[in-house]
Amino acid sequence: VCALRPTCAENSIRTVMSQVTKTLIKLLVVLLISGSMMFMPFEEWGLPVNPIQTRVIALFVFAALMWILEVIPIWTTSVLVITLTLLGVRVVLVHGGGPAINRSLKAIGHESHFVDGLRYTDDVTIKVVQQVLAGEVNKDLVSLLRGRGVGLCGMDGQMMLCRKTTGKDLGFVGEVESVDTRLIDRLLSDGFIPVIASVGMDENGVAYNLNADTAAAAIAIGLKAQKLVMMTDIAGLLRDKDDESTLIPTVEVSEIDGYKEAGIISGGMIPKIEGLADAIYKGVGEAVIIDGRIPHSILLETFSDRGSGTLFYRRGHKR
Repeated sequence: VCALRPTCAENSIRTVMSQVTKTLIKLLVVLLISGSMMFMPFEEWGLPVNPIQTRVIALFVFAALMWILEVIPIWTTSVLVITLTLLGVRVVLVHGGGPAINRSLKAIGHESHFVDGLRYTDDVTIKVVQQVLAGEVNKDLVSLLRGRGVGLCGMDGQMMLCRKTTGKDLGFVGEVESVDTRLIDRLLSDGFIPVIASVGMDENGVAYNLNADTAAAAIAIGLKAQKLVMMTDIAGLLRDKDDESTLIPTVEVSEIDGYKEAGIISGGMIPKIEGLADAIYKGVGEAVIIDGRIPHSILLETFSDRGSGTLFYRRGHKR
């Protein structure tokens, strides 16, 4: 695996990827967006109406941050996801929506409270979380997929059963206890792209706000996905958080504790990477943190040997 990923020095220069690979990716994107693809039926290109009729080569679960929609053109997000689907990759999108929640809380004059940097979700906030994540944000993402996406949240079909977070009292913030993938499986088999908001509920139907990365990891485990992809606003795991040229291209999961002790994995990266490691130990093929700010980073990670961001893997599990 390490031989397929660039060194830190190579990552400082994105042009290390072969010209052939870059050309193929550009051609693929151009072909897919040409002819007003977004507004024409797939049959006109001789493509299957149901993309799952094509050969299924992998199942990917994506954890996406909503700011991505603000920094990447709308058509790009749609094309990247639909491209993967048409090429035989089943895709599940899991999302949060912190900025949208903040705007809604501000609009109603409700002040947010934080405990050690984590949002306290009171009874007013959880109602806003449901409305914003399962409503506005979820449907904005679905609309980008032009009829291919189906919007859900973890409460639908009791998909994500959770309990109140232990330890710090964060109000209605939950931890995933179990995942029922039957609804997701059905949508995937019918050729749709599930778009899942990170809201779950307990056995009594009480709603809880879930960390989107943790929710995505739990869903990836339940689906036995080949890859878990977390889109962020950083290049990946960095030795120096202020220097993107110090990108660590690959991490074997047994090395994670060492990076924690060295302070390289800290703060908000801890739960993210712990979720990745847990997913890998429980059967997910591999996991990667990619920079959503880089155009076509999804395609670069999926179809180039060099990949994008930081790849997490388990020794003995080939890519």
